[in-house]
Amino acid sequence: MNNKIDRRYLAGLFDGEGCIYYNKKHDGKKRDTGINIGASISNTYKPIIERLYNEFGGYFRKRISKHKFETGRYRKTIYELVLLNAKAESFIRECLPYLIIKKERAELVLELRKNTNNYQGSIVPIREMKRRMSLIEKLSFLNKVGVSSSEFKKQLACGEC
Repeated sequence: MNNKIDRRYLAGLFDGEGCIYYNKKHDGKKRDTGINIGASISNTYKPIIERLYNEFGGYFRKRISKHKFETGRYRKTIYELVLLNAKAESFIRECLPYLIIKKERAELVLELRKNTNNYQGSIVPIREMKRRMSLIEKLSFLNKVGVSSSEFKKQLACGEC
């Protein structure tokens, strides 16, 4: 029996419950030397996160919220798989052909990861920094949460648009 999760299902799960992110690596003098990328999936159904962890490795985390609803009930426990750098890249590549919502972000973060290891221990050339900054701007825009007050007012005025 093949225990691998169907990649179409995986991509759907990641599109809805996943996150793609990056952060910059710095040397001791605060100069950019590279990019770390990450991918994570969170869910309250522990068996699916355990299955992903068994297949892809990474970090398995458990988060318990102390937030209490007005009803007196608490939130469910959240289980999360976190993948970094090479594992995140591999995971994203497995999902990429089937992604819809996160497809553009996945392509950007994979492009961002290119050349990352070429400059370890040295200063990143200006041309490479400009390339990265352009990708980071696009990724930041796609990952932005919320809308401006003027955009919100337009949405309210639109009603059922």
